[in-house]
Amino acid sequence: MSRALRLGGVLFWLLFGGFGRAQAWDIVDAHAAYGGGHYAQLQKMADSSDGLLLGSYVRYWAILSKIHTIDPDVVQHFFAANKGSWVSESLRRAWMRELATRQQWVGLQQEYQQLTAPFDDGQCLLWQADAALGNKPDVRQIAAFWAQPDAWDSICTATANLMVQQQWITARQLWGRVRTDLDHGRVQEAVHWSQQTEAPLSSQDVSLAEQDPEQFLSQAQLSTRPGQELALFALAKLARTRLDEAIRLAPEIFKEQPASVAHHGWQILGLQAALQNDVRAQSFFARALPLDSVLARAWRIRVAIRQTAWSDVLRAINDLPEDEASQSIWKYWKARALWNLNQHQAARHLWAEIAVQDDYYGLLSRNRMGPLLLPSVHHDAIPEVVDEVRMKAGIRRALALHAAGLGRLAYLEWNWDVHDMDDDHLLAAAEVAAREGWYDRAIYTAEHTHQLTSLHLRYLTPFRDVLEGYSRELGLDPAWVYGLIRQESRFVVVAHSGVGAGGLMQLMPQTAQWVANRMGLHYHAGMVNEVGVNAQLGTYYLKHILDMLGGNPVLATAAYNAGPRRARSWQENHPMDADVYIETIPFAETRDYVKKVMANAEHYTQCLEPNHDMVLRLAEIPAVGQNSLNGP
Repeated sequence: MSRALRLGGVLFWLLFGGFGRAQAWDIVDAHAAYGGGHYAQLQKMADSSDGLLLGSYVRYWAILSKIHTIDPDVVQHFFAANKGSWVSESLRRAWMRELATRQQWVGLQQEYQQLTAPFDDGQCLLWQADAALGNKPDVRQIAAFWAQPDAWDSICTATANLMVQQQWITARQLWGRVRTDLDHGRVQEAVHWSQQTEAPLSSQDVSLAEQDPEQFLSQAQLSTRPGQELALFALAKLARTRLDEAIRLAPEIFKEQPASVAHHGWQILGLQAALQNDVRAQSFFARALPLDSVLARAWRIRVAIRQTAWSDVLRAINDLPEDEASQSIWKYWKARALWNLNQHQAARHLWAEIAVQDDYYGLLSRNRMGPLLLPSVHHDAIPEVVDEVRMKAGIRRALALHAAGLGRLAYLEWNWDVHDMDDDHLLAAAEVAAREGWYDRAIYTAEHTHQLTSLHLRYLTPFRDVLEGYSRELGLDPAWVYGLIRQESRFVVVAHSGVGAGGLMQLMPQTAQWVANRMGLHYHAGMVNEVGVNAQLGTYYLKHILDMLGGNPVLATAAYNAGPRRARSWQENHPMDADVYIETIPFAETRDYVKKVMANAEHYTQCLEPNHDMVLRLAEIPAVGQNSLNGP
């Protein structure tokens, strides 16, 4: 670590601790000692941390370092001294896990009651305590837990195993979990749960179904439950790459099978056909009704939207469970269907319900409704409240952690400290973060208000000279560029994705190098975090794909996320409405990305052009082009 940064760390203790004595260490040293297992050194730091702003973190790490042997009174003293803080809540969660290890079940139940924000692991630990104390949880809670599609972590997996041992779980629920895990590609988990039944999955059969699904299907023992579940798994694997072959084999596979197996199989084929834009999807879904997954129900609607089969759209939405039908997405598309079926008054009523929202579907609905009758009211942070928030200990801790480069801890501290604020204080906190250049937390905080809205805090415009300069130089709409960057990085200059993209515009290394070569610029990988370089390369590439795709910003936005070839492959041989194109993008990440970027762009237009109407007008998607596509 550089001398400048080390001195900066000490200065933060002086500035934020309120004491005139410097330490021989700083928060970065303490964090490194904890992470590196230097616990004796850490304890010395903890012993001299009283009165310092971030001292609670050092003492928290010291307790964690010896949690398996620590006296419970020490833990309770920490809770009392740091009541209401993030480190107290975090330690309580860790302490509950330790109490489970110590089998101190009554103590665990008591700690659960003290949590400010119950967490998934906590519920699973509570069920472990119930089992140990001879109490059976509510049957409905157990059923909901086993039916959820998400993967379980190690604690909840242990809880699930305990439920099986306690015979709280039926064989039907076990096989339901096997099917859920296979549907989501969690093969080892599926094998594990099948082993709790009288007829476990064969490892040899599982391997064959994964590696050669067609061969497995030719010899599957469909009279057994393991054979039926693996046949569905193999059918899904085959349909992803050879849909026609899967469709050909399906009738024979489903012949003489229980209705639940056949229905699920047709649902699998319907989903895979829908994701491949195959018109047969609707007929497969029709043979699988009622559909048993949120994803399948959504794609039944999307298939009908893609085909502009508005009666089918309406029917599919009307078949949704109430909690899904009430979502803005399906209200919007129900209104679209009603409008195209000449039920204009009913359509307008639905659009009016969601037009008050500022999200993608709200903006689209405003466009369908015409000019908004009531103008949006935007609020600024109150200066006195800004000063008050800046002095809060939690906010100061978060800012100090952020300045010290401890990003994850800073995020957790900040999010905790703003989670129960009212709107005035949320806007004030967002203003504090914005002034500190912590743009992503400013946006996060401003987005969590309930009634008061600040457009300029939700849609910040940092680096304006650079971004507007390069945008206008290339003929790009600055609002669109800002909307894209907000979604890509939230203006975190050093942001890096899991796939290697970096900087404001999240450029992949090969893309950045390709653009630099075309522009004749000297470039090396470290330059991706320089605001000017990243903006120059990113706007150039955005302009490049915009030109390749006929100047359509929706196509270019999809291409920026998923690649130009994919964006083109989702077009048709005829023009189509942009909202239809966006809604039927088969990649969930790209579909969500395009919606958010286009909505962001509309809000940024309002920021940059205050008299602009807040509606979302999307250019029609042209018929697929034949020009060559070049570049990464």
